[in-house]
Amino acid sequence: YLISEGCFAASVTSGIKALEIIDCTPDLDLIIMNVFIEDMISYDLCKAIRERKNLYELPILMLSSSISSQVLDLIFEVGGNDFLAKPVDKTSLLVRIKTLLQLRHYAVETSKLHSQISSSEKRVAVLTEDIIKAKEIDKLKTEFFSNISHELKTPLNVIWASVQLLKNIFSEIPPAVIDINSYLNSMNQNCLMLLRLISNLIEIIKID
Repeated sequence: YLISEGCFAASVTSGIKALEIIDCTPDLDLIIMNVFIEDMISYDLCKAIRERKNLYELPILMLSSSISSQVLDLIFEVGGNDFLAKPVDKTSLLVRIKTLLQLRHYAVETSKLHSQISSSEKRVAVLTEDIIKAKEIDKLKTEFFSNISHELKTPLNVIWASVQLLKNIFSEIPPAVIDINSYLNSMNQNCLMLLRLISNLIEIIKID
């Protein structure tokens, strides 16, 4: 049935051989298992498979000539995904296989999506942490420049006021050998320039 539908199928009669194939072939899509096999109880084989692959990584379709509730309960208990009564009808078999493969595909895609979401969440967490750190650094920078600006502005205002006082005093005294007023004017201009720079810096900090 499967080969005629274009599927690749490997057939074994030994449970041990089946486990060897599973261990060596990580991309298996589906296992179809007879309840009765030669060298191992199928339920034990099913448990052994489930120790390697979960229900969605490797679906198991079990075939049984008995469909009693006891058998069905045991099939699902040991990790079977579905069952089919023997003798097997081709249409029913292909429908069950298609359904199990679709479920496996959806499970694989969901797992990939969860991995991508988890990875994205980790990146977002890192970016959020970086943003918080950047804000803290920016806050410290703002506080630093603000403090520096105020610390510079206070003594400059004192110097500038002293210069104004000296200018008023020396303006009433005749020029001496050294023109003190020219020095005072230079000091005055530089004080005003520094005061303007500090005022601009304070305004920029306020904008940030």
